Amino acid sequence: MEQRSAGDTIIRQGERGNKFYIIVRGHVEVVKHAEGGIETIIAHLQDGQYFGEIALLRHIARTADVRAVSDSVFLTLTSQQLLPLIERYPDLKQQLEEEITQRLS
Repeated sequence: MEQRSAGDTIIRQGERGNKFYIIVRGHVEVVKHAEGGIETIIAHLQDGQYFGEIALLRHIARTADVRAVSDSVFLTLTSQQLLPLIERYPDLKQQLEEEITQRLS
């Protein structure tokens, strides 16, 4: 479990991803940065939702910042923990792939 305070940046756009996050309690915003420093909030996520899967499963840099809007608690999985789970449970892998496709479109 990992705890973050309101205002904390949990992941940063462009960085290498090493964790998958499931929100146990709290509220985060997903923020994209464009040239010129323009920020766009593209999503709000809350209890039971997740983030960080794109960088882990696609082996690419983080595609957005994620900031805590409220004090938040997360269950985190490293790629070494997540990858065996999605291989063992094909439905989970399918769900994550569908979410990635939607988030990248």
